[in-house]
Amino acid sequence: MASTCPPAQQIFALQPNRTFFRTLIVTEKRVRLAHYDRGGMYLTPFINYHSNPTTLILFMLGLTSHDESNLGLDTSVQWTSDPDTGRKVAGTLEAPNVRGETVVYNLNMEKTPFVRPGIVGRGTTCWHATDPDTGKSVLIKDAWRGGDRASESENESEFLADARGIPGIVQMISHQGNCAAASDFRPSDFKANAGYQNRIKARVVLEECAEPIWNFTSRHQVISALRDAIAAHRKLVERGIIHRDISPWNILLGHPGAPEGLRGILIDLDMAMRAESGMSLDEVDPQTGTRTYQSISVLLANDPRNDPIPPHDYLDDLESFLYVLCHILLGFKKPGEPSKPTPDLIAGWDDPDAKTAMTNKVVLMAEGYPEYEFPQIEEFWGPPCRELLEGMRVYIADVVYQKSKIRAKKSKVSTDERFEMWAAFVEKNLVRSYDHIDSLFRTALAEIAREDAEDAVQAHAESQTSPRADCKRSLEEEPQPTLPRKRTRRHA
Repeated sequence: MASTCPPAQQIFALQPNRTFFRTLIVTEKRVRLAHYDRGGMYLTPFINYHSNPTTLILFMLGLTSHDESNLGLDTSVQWTSDPDTGRKVAGTLEAPNVRGETVVYNLNMEKTPFVRPGIVGRGTTCWHATDPDTGKSVLIKDAWRGGDRASESENESEFLADARGIPGIVQMISHQGNCAAASDFRPSDFKANAGYQNRIKARVVLEECAEPIWNFTSRHQVISALRDAIAAHRKLVERGIIHRDISPWNILLGHPGAPEGLRGILIDLDMAMRAESGMSLDEVDPQTGTRTYQSISVLLANDPRNDPIPPHDYLDDLESFLYVLCHILLGFKKPGEPSKPTPDLIAGWDDPDAKTAMTNKVVLMAEGYPEYEFPQIEEFWGPPCRELLEGMRVYIADVVYQKSKIRAKKSKVSTDERFEMWAAFVEKNLVRSYDHIDSLFRTALAEIAREDAEDAVQAHAESQTSPRADCKRSLEEEPQPTLPRKRTRRHA
């Protein structure tokens, strides 16, 4: 859709309260209406407006209506514009509060709403606002669910309700299901084409977290955030929920000074599913998740020879956490400085061909990363992060190998027996996997803290070495800024 209609995509991106968009395709004799929404595109037949001018007039009246809902705008969002410049200066959004009452939230105009790119799909939009009752900052999330999940439009709110009280999981304040449906914007006799999905819009109000994990400022901060997000994921699994969409966009930093458990926040339970003993109750969906961070098992679900497809389990999500860790350590030279272009090792995981993406990940599991291509591992991240990455890679690589052995028994055991072997492997390693990975993170964090403390002592000592007379300055003299000091790395 993006390649065939970039102007329409821009309209959705720049008008975050848009639910659909309509335009006309006009020739010398004929006209047709093009309609775009989260379910896809709808085209009317061509109509000869010379013989049927009324239809053209009705089209024009509809497209120039003063009723915002007829124009495809969500009227629960309202803007105040500067009369001189026409720019939006304030905005409000109607949503339920903690008591389920519809109230008006004031939008934070200093923070741009997040809008998922593309037209067709979830169309996730996140608004920064202020709770009128408490004065606290909140995040209001709109998302369109489709396909098999359209009838379960409140799934995320149900999962968030079950996750209340888990440190490291974003906390829900309220929710509103079935805000709108893509089918409402279509003719009553509309016949869906192949691939069309009716999508249902739901809205949740969440406690606002801090920054995306990409905005980390130190080694300790980002490794702490990942450690706490994995710990939160463990609690989620213990409550019978699998996340299924682990990616950097779904991991936020905790607020400054947050205690252990709240230094990293796991968000976005759109793709979550119920689980038992760490396994989802349905087969893997290869279209679920973010390609770069999908596990090898999920990618294999695209192969028709991989039958039956095993369920998505917590080990798939832990593998996704590994790819997130890789992306941060290998994709950033230091805070705020991502490698450009994206390293080939990571870019290869995003290949649209599932088999190619899987092969690139198998190479990582078998060989690790080429150290000479990533000097930042020694120059900035240091031995603690290097050993954390290697320890997690080795552990997940063994998981991938053990799963492959079960697949290889296809000709020797029945489907039911193979499924039982898979379930037994997943359940047996549940506690051990989280304990082992948590230990790796705690060891790395302790070493980082020790190195940072030594660096601080050394920096203080160096600041005291100059003669005292050289340090004197008059009271009127402005203090000079302290320049950042390059950390001396201690190699293992």
